[in-house]
Amino acid sequence: MAAVVGRTALAVAVLAAWAALPASAAEPAQVVVELSPPERIGEVVKVQALDRSLPQKIVDKEVRIRAVEGRPAEGAPGKWLIAGLEPGRYDLCVETKQGKFEGYALRPKEQSDQALGAEDRGKIAGIFDGIKTYEDEKRILDLGGNGREALALVELIRRGGTSFKPGIVTWRVELWRFDKLYGVWRRGDPKVLRRFLVESAREFAAWNWNFVPELGGLDLKPGEKREVKWRIPDKFDPARGRAAGAAEEPPQPRAPDPEAKGK
Repeated sequence: MAAVVGRTALAVAVLAAWAALPASAAEPAQVVVELSPPERIGEVVKVQALDRSLPQKIVDKEVRIRAVEGRPAEGAPGKWLIAGLEPGRYDLCVETKQGKFEGYALRPKEQSDQALGAEDRGKIAGIFDGIKTYEDEKRILDLGGNGREALALVELIRRGGTSFKPGIVTWRVELWRFDKLYGVWRRGDPKVLRRFLVESAREFAAWNWNFVPELGGLDLKPGEKREVKWRIPDKFDPARGRAAGAAEEPPQPRAPDPEAKGK
């Protein structure tokens, strides 16, 4: 009898311990990415979920991001499964034989019923232009938000090398936050998404790396199964980041996000 009671108590303890595990450990989320068109899916070499909830680490010449690798789904051409995801915010990255497409999201923490108007955008652009940075070139790739908080996806480039190595190119892509306090916009803390030290301008000119909002901002809950459908663009757009052999072009304005007010 004592042995039976002991085994029962042990079983209860095991179940209690399992129930006490964080939901992320008991119920991982997963994402299925369906790519098109059919004639382009053979170009895809990698699909990843980038964990944006964790601090990024600078290692050697780049900012390392925790990436969860996906795998092709069996019997479903064009579909990639990314499993075992802890709850949190992710952006997707699709790598083809020609380059990379990386997701991002411009979602303010502050809520406001006021939209980010043309006047606000102009003032933020003026602040951005007036900020001196280490880099020689800078531009806003995208800008979104509301009347209280705005987020800008910015690209920063230094082609003049460093004191340690002339000719090296510094490339950074960051999220800059702008807050409106008492009617005045001010810049907040930036977040580095990517940072690379590229050996030469020639190598940098051959890069293809675009940032696309359609692959960004996945807030995953425990056990959630999310499906994402995305069409691979015909070519890399210089207004969205790096495009090999293309002249620099100003980014095209996007329509305001109708969900930005309530986020």
